[in-house]
Amino acid sequence: GFDVDSCAVCFDGTRVHAAARAVRSLNRRVNLIDLDRRSYTFETRLLKYAQRGFAVGVPGLDRERVDPAIFNMKFNEVNGLARLLVLENKLRLQRDGKLAIDDYAHGP
Repeated sequence: GFDVDSCAVCFDGTRVHAAARAVRSLNRRVNLIDLDRRSYTFETRLLKYAQRGFAVGVPGLDRERVDPAIFNMKFNEVNGLARLLVLENKLRLQRDGKLAIDDYAHGP
């Protein structure tokens, strides 16, 4: 299957078909984290699309509960959401980064 929302699209030679989550993602420029699909390759692909202007939506994210110690860790020492947050922080420090990771109250 297609793990990243914005990629759940195909072309059959005549028509373009897109899953509802792809339409939402393309319209809002947000890829939601799906914990069932989480893997190193999923994280890497989320980062790839974040660099292309797609925010990473994390339903229920409470930044107050994020341990600030992760920001002192190296990128390869963390994984999952922590890896995305460390990269976001690094990008923000470098150039007021465009990767945005936020609680995303997703609706239709």
